Order: sequence, then C-alpha cells, then structure tokens
Amino acid sequence: MPTIIGNQKSGIFREIHGIVTAMEPADKEVYRSLLPTALSVPTQPIVSIYVASFDQVGGLPPFQWRPYLEGAIRLRCAYEGEEGWFVKTMPVTSRISTLAGRSIGFPKYIADQITLNTSPQCSTGEVKHKGTLQLRIEFMPGFTRDLTPQEQKVLEEGQRFWDPYYFLVPRSKMIHWVSKIWRGVRDAQYVLVRPDENPALLRIGPKEVVPSTGETSETGTAHITVNPAASWAGLISTEKSLPGIMFHWKGGVVMVVQKLY
Repeated sequence: MPTIIGNQKSGIFREIHGIVTAMEPADKEVYRSLLPTALSVPTQPIVSIYVASFDQVGGLPPFQWRPYLEGAIRLRCAYEGEEGWFVKTMPVTSRISTLAGRSIGFPKYIADQITLNTSPQCSTGEVKHKGTLQLRIEFMPGFTRDLTPQEQKVLEEGQRFWDPYYFLVPRSKMIHWVSKIWRGVRDAQYVLVRPDENPALLRIGPKEVVPSTGETSETGTAHITVNPAASWAGLISTEKSLPGIMFHWKGGVVMVVQKLY
C-alpha cells in the first residue's frame, strides 16, 4: 500500500525557486557506476544539477516548515521501462528536511552553507561543506548561440522536478534505521545502504493536489564549478557554457512512496 507524505489539501511542497542546468554525462562509465544495479541507464543519460530555495513547505499553519535551501546532483535512470531520477547527493540547510528525506532514501545532509542570490544580470547558487566548495551554478539570462535539438531535449528533461525518484533503502528495523538517519545527518559521505545489506527499492512519485499557478522560467547560460574530489565530479564538464533555467514554481504536491521490492 503506497504511503502519502504531505497534506492532501495543500501539499508538502508549495513554492520553489532556483537555478537548474542539465547535461549529458562527461563519462558514461562513471555514470553507470554511480547508479545502483537495480536501476538501468536510460535511453538518454542526463545529469541534472540544481540549487533551489523551498519557500513554502508543509501543510497549513501551524504545521508549516521553515523555508530551506537545497542543492542536488541527479542522474536520469530507468526501472522496468519507466524513467525517473536517482539522487547522488542532496545538501540542505534544514534538519527537519534532512530527517524526513533520509527516512525515505534521499541522500540529504546539512551543509555548512548554501546560498542562492538572484539578480536580473547574474544569479548564483552555491554549496559549501567542511571548508570546501562542493558546487556552484552561475546563471546569466540569454544564450549566445542557438541550442542544438539535443541540448534542448536534455535541458527539457533535466528541469523535470516532479518525475519519480528511485532509492535503495535498508530493510532493517526502525530503531536501526533511525540510528542510520542520525549518522547520515552528521556525515555527508554516509551511505544509506551498506554493501552487505539486503535493500528494498522505493519509488517516490509526486501527486499534484493544488494546480500549478504562477510558474515562470527563464532560459540562459550556466557555468558549473564542482569539488574535483567528489565521486560525481567526473560526470560534469566544467569548462564549457551550458544551457540553464531560472525557475519559480507555485502549486501543491505530495509525495507517494511505494515499495517495489
């Protein structure tokens, strides 16, 4: 029986704005190695990167969460013919978001600092942790050349925020799982599923409960800087300009969690 997370009248996510960019992986062997074996490489491999501000989260007052910032490296994946996302890393600024996200598989951790500064000329999203820059996206409106059909396709797919997510999670008892969550909060490199564990596969899909209103986006040029020591750094080409999008979304979405096996 699927589990629904969030208020079914107003949604758990209600307003988000940020910067997103997407690209084909620079190294497809690294891409495959970062996907769990339960998930397959899709027809079009895509690395999606964003830094976003979750401006309205939770139900109606007094149950609203405080706004928080989040970054992510997402890999397009497939399971039994359906495409979705596998998240490799997801730093945030909220302890509640970290605990809630890790309980269903999102690899969240509390970063030392996440900033998102927007302006008409140039916008920047940045993640720092343990004294090191992990990720920076710089976005400028407009693009100096026409995008190829392939670039347009990759960007369109890469900005899809509400596609299903897939995660492997432990089958251990809840008391052990809570311990794993807390360890994950303390250690950004902690892996949710150890090699000797028999994991379960979760599908986490969105369900719209409030129609999207006021959604806006602006296409432009994105430049990426990453921590070269990160396991996912080999996926990302940092030497060239990429198409990116500055987005602002309002609506209401809950998350539906289903155990596939």
